[in-house]
Amino acid sequence: MQQSWLDVLVTIPDPRGRHGRQSPIPSLLAALLLAVMSAQAALRGMGLWARAHADWLTRHLRFTATGYPPERLSGRSFVG
Repeated sequence: MQQSWLDVLVTIPDPRGRHGRQSPIPSLLAALLLAVMSAQAALRGMGLWARAHADWLTRHLRFTATGYPPERLSGRSFVG
């Protein structure tokens, strides 16, 4: 059986502390991967890309109203 990259992202453990988990780690990683595939190399560019695509990302990647990608894509998203 073939797995999608989203299936693989779900298996990655979340290294963040309990209080740092406002958005699911698979959603954050998927948004970062999509930004990289859209030629964004730096976190700032990835955040800007996510902000420009926030509606789509929120609908398709299980972000909450308070934890949607433009507010979550930063280096602090990955530390507890």
